[in-house]
Amino acid sequence: MSRILKPLAGAFLACFWTLGLGGVSSPFVKPTWAKSALSQRYAYQPRRIDSLRQMALELTNQDRMRHGLPRLRADSLLSKAAQKHAEDMLRRNYFSHYSPEGKTPSDRFAAVGGRNGAAENLLVLRDSSLIGAELGYKRLAFFERGWMSSPGHRQVLLDRRYGRFGFGVAVSGDRLYAVQLFTFP
Repeated sequence: MSRILKPLAGAFLACFWTLGLGGVSSPFVKPTWAKSALSQRYAYQPRRIDSLRQMALELTNQDRMRHGLPRLRADSLLSKAAQKHAEDMLRRNYFSHYSPEGKTPSDRFAAVGGRNGAAENLLVLRDSSLIGAELGYKRLAFFERGWMSSPGHRQVLLDRRYGRFGFGVAVSGDRLYAVQLFTFP
């Protein structure tokens, strides 16, 4: 199994975006490096998060359509909750559907104004090839294939009850957290 697939095989679960201690960083963009005098850390400057979310939605919808399911619609509240969770996992170095305080995907969705609960797929990737790399379609397609290869994540992706979709991602150094969130129409 490749160096990239091993961490994915044992670590799949949810969404994406990025927050570094030296500033906000985004895996969705080609790096524009800014050095912080205090932290000596480097941060991406976000430019393309919306296009990455659109790509993630399209990949998910392709899988749903192959199975005769209706397309999902983008939901900004789901994406906001997904992004916050990805950033929190990155910042506090944990990987779970539950925050250290016990908050669930539905709790996080409600905290940003959502209703009716939420289901979640997570992913963590620890790979030195992430350092300074641009996150794009190929890597998102890789994530989607991983989720579709996992029975539990596949079940969430192909649940016909869901009608809306959100996506978040966080990256710093060699760590990436991605989160997909789903809710009812």
